[in-house]
Amino acid sequence: MRTINDFIWSVVLQQNDPSDRKPVDSVHTYIVEFDGAAGIEWGNNINVSSLYLKGVEGDVKTQFTGLMYHEMTHVFQWDGEGTAPSGLIEGIADYTILKVYDNPYGFANPGDGDSWDQGYTVTARFLEFFEYAVINDAATTPGGTRFNNEIGVCKAKQIMATANSFILYAIFQQSYPSDQKAIDLVNLYIEEVKFPLTVTWGNNNINFSSIYMAGFKGDLKREFMANVYHEMTHVLQWTGNGNAPPGLIEGMAEYTKLKANLTQPGFAEPGQGDHWHQGYDVTARFLEYCEGITPGFVAKLNKMMRFRFEFKYFKDLTGKPVYQLWLDYKVKYGQCCN
Repeated sequence: MRTINDFIWSVVLQQNDPSDRKPVDSVHTYIVEFDGAAGIEWGNNINVSSLYLKGVEGDVKTQFTGLMYHEMTHVFQWDGEGTAPSGLIEGIADYTILKVYDNPYGFANPGDGDSWDQGYTVTARFLEFFEYAVINDAATTPGGTRFNNEIGVCKAKQIMATANSFILYAIFQQSYPSDQKAIDLVNLYIEEVKFPLTVTWGNNNINFSSIYMAGFKGDLKREFMANVYHEMTHVLQWTGNGNAPPGLIEGMAEYTKLKANLTQPGFAEPGQGDHWHQGYDVTARFLEYCEGITPGFVAKLNKMMRFRFEFKYFKDLTGKPVYQLWLDYKVKYGQCCN
């Protein structure tokens, strides 16, 4: 409960100053036999239904923990002295669960629901929506117009939210916020520039070229998704305080696209390339090979790169230095070795 308490204060409600918090001296949890709800918060007390726990299919501990995150949020949240919509209050509590778990079981998908204050998982997804800003500074240009017609701000935000979850939990396996970069908001700008096509700058900003969109032949939404997954990886990845090889950084971003099945035509085949840190698709394929040797390789490497980068990380994770891994990789796919 202490861990949940600290998470809600620091990550969800961001009440690091005790003077901002509700005065709660203690919280009591009771396991009680009742029907109709999984849990109920009253004052600084929480009742958990023994009937609910008995009927849980799967991991009871995970379900109980999720329930406690929800009910503990009710203990600590403000409610406008009882005037806030009940759906908003429940949505904030489920938003806490959304920040703890990747795609919680039974949760609404982004965009689901009939109204913003429907409550619970629908409202939680609505609240998540505001962690992303999409600004079309080229709305009157051909590319900006095409963005509005074929994607739009709402869909773009949904794509960013989905990419965020996929990268944090599937690629980097960062289940705990303490392992993640502290990013409160990601801004995506549609700009009338020829180059670069997309770029991440200032830690949490992404630019996308409207000129590129105007001239793109094919499924623009899929192309947009592929580039967002790449750039969102840059927003969320560790870089060894800027000391990791640029080719490795770009390769990790392309690895995200590879695992999300968002590769574009011309993406490197396994074994192609001149060296392991060539970058982009070549390095992504090499990382895929390393992942086959050590499951979770990319997630573990990213974690090791939080404060510094050393080439020995490859040997630490696979038992072989990176040059030997590259040699073995090239041999495996019958490619000329460099």
